[in-house]
Amino acid sequence: MVQKLRHGLSGEQFAHPLDRAGIQRLTDLMAKSKVTKNLTENMHAEAEEQFYLLNLADNTKLSELQGSSVYRLVQEIAEILDTPIPSVFLDTTSEVNAYALGGTNPSIVLTSALVDTFPEPALRAVIAHELGHIICSHTFYRLLAENFEWFSKLVSLIPILCPLFSLGVQWALFDWYRKSELSGDRAALLGTQDLEAVQNCILRLAGGSSRLGNELRIPEFIEQAKEFQEKMKAKREQNIKERIKFLFSDFMLQHAISTHPWPAVRLQEISSWASSKQYALLLAGDYESALAAAPVPTDEDRFTLPAPPGEDIKEYVKDLGKVAGDALKGLFKRSEPTDDPDKK
Repeated sequence: MVQKLRHGLSGEQFAHPLDRAGIQRLTDLMAKSKVTKNLTENMHAEAEEQFYLLNLADNTKLSELQGSSVYRLVQEIAEILDTPIPSVFLDTTSEVNAYALGGTNPSIVLTSALVDTFPEPALRAVIAHELGHIICSHTFYRLLAENFEWFSKLVSLIPILCPLFSLGVQWALFDWYRKSELSGDRAALLGTQDLEAVQNCILRLAGGSSRLGNELRIPEFIEQAKEFQEKMKAKREQNIKERIKFLFSDFMLQHAISTHPWPAVRLQEISSWASSKQYALLLAGDYESALAAAPVPTDEDRFTLPAPPGEDIKEYVKDLGKVAGDALKGLFKRSEPTDDPDKK
């Protein structure tokens, strides 16, 4: 039976450490300019109200009398996570998706394709995941990331907003966006207390379809995630020249500012966290000890979790310098005079 969590759960107590570090880096960049900081705060409040109004205009608001079966799922999971019930909207679209926005008046949107194709346990995991983003105060920055192209066009018309979309902020934003999914998955596990449901949710988002849904197997996806981890580790442990080629191609393929999180990484992370001391303490209601017991990222994480773009670039330049140095040393050695007639 799923147990209700003790009152007082905060995002800090379950958020992934890479998410916490990423959001801190992002807010620090935003706070460098007082103008940018004030604009961000004002945009946040305005965006929340506008998001609600747009959903009222364009989507179906669910309630106990409208789409009650899905609305009740949101009610139940919000009660388990001890968080206020958000406004719930259904968006009729063929895209399998869900998103949220808000702090004082939060809303979540579920697409009809998601509701139609996901079995109830996986749908519960999606709802808990989105509630996790609300609890962690992710939603405004996620809105920026998901609509970055549109916001960039707006910035070109309002010069005072330019610091908000500098390259440094852009990189930090999209790097954090990927890491924030790891915290959402933790909320999904806390809200459902069903690891298989969360794993199935990630699997379906990675490549599910209504036709193949019953043919997809979590154990096979776990093996795929392990293969990814092993290959990433091997790539990053190659010699310097091979690492340069890998870092360059990785940077180009990942595109540094891509928002797409890696399902294989998410599966590994949540499967590991499900057996952690921190998760057990959270279920027991010992939030203070749970925060202290939060796993610290290890060297293994850097093989499987995408590094911030700046870190990859610094690593690339560092390795490039080593290769150049080795090449120069070899050149000097070949040009050194020798007294051995057999080597002339």
